[in-house]
Amino acid sequence: MLDGVMLLWFVLTAAALLFVAVDIRTTPESAVLKWGFVLLTAYTGVIGAFLYVLGCREPLPGLHERYVAARWRQTLGSTMHCVAGDGVGILAGAVLSSVFGLSGLVEVAVLSDERVAGGLPSQARHDDGSPGGCGRRRARWHGCRAACLDVHG
Repeated sequence: MLDGVMLLWFVLTAAALLFVAVDIRTTPESAVLKWGFVLLTAYTGVIGAFLYVLGCREPLPGLHERYVAARWRQTLGSTMHCVAGDGVGILAGAVLSSVFGLSGLVEVAVLSDERVAGGLPSQARHDDGSPGGCGRRRARWHGCRAACLDVHG
């Protein structure tokens, strides 16, 4: 019974991932958010696809900016962005721990630090160096500090 349920979940996840990966190419959104929704769907299956359709998919051509202007859709995009980056870091930490045979507290430390590192490149991209921004170096510092406090605080 459980094998059938797991098989169904993986089949649905593959279908959802294929749908999001193909459909998101026509969505006028930044590349970081596009990859984020694809990764989120890979992690969560049909739930990620549902969140993509509900919060990011353009309902009609030319309406994307108005559609995503709602605060809850912006919050969904930010949360999805964070989950996708953290997931990449956790997967990288798990691979490194496995390759180097780490276990116990050392493995936990590697996983949590890789989680922070996974989100940093995308967090640092939020500041484009414009006069109203704080600069790339400072954006990286704030992103790292927030992620470290989130994991270790």
